Amino acid sequence: MYSAEQYHAGTIKTDGVTPSPGGEEYVQFNKEMKQLRALYKPAAALPPKLAARKTAILWNLENFWSIDRQRQTYQWDTWNYPIRFWKLPGLLALRRYHK
Repeated sequence: MYSAEQYHAGTIKTDGVTPSPGGEEYVQFNKEMKQLRALYKPAAALPPKLAARKTAILWNLENFWSIDRQRQTYQWDTWNYPIRFWKLPGLLALRRYHK
């Protein structure tokens, strides 16, 4: 599948019972999230080496265009969604500063 077709598959096959490949990935993702939540320690400090790392946001114009052309709600803003992530580190720094 190419272009917008990649978004058309559901999590359950047409028989209404069998998980699709994406559905199996979704189930696996939820299992892994439960494992991670069990390990989460809210009071733990982030190691300095990890805190010094930077994160990249992959911007795929074709995917953004495709998602924007097929909005499911007027509330979704495809183009400004990644901006939230760019602003997040600064917002978190302000939050820590003002505590």
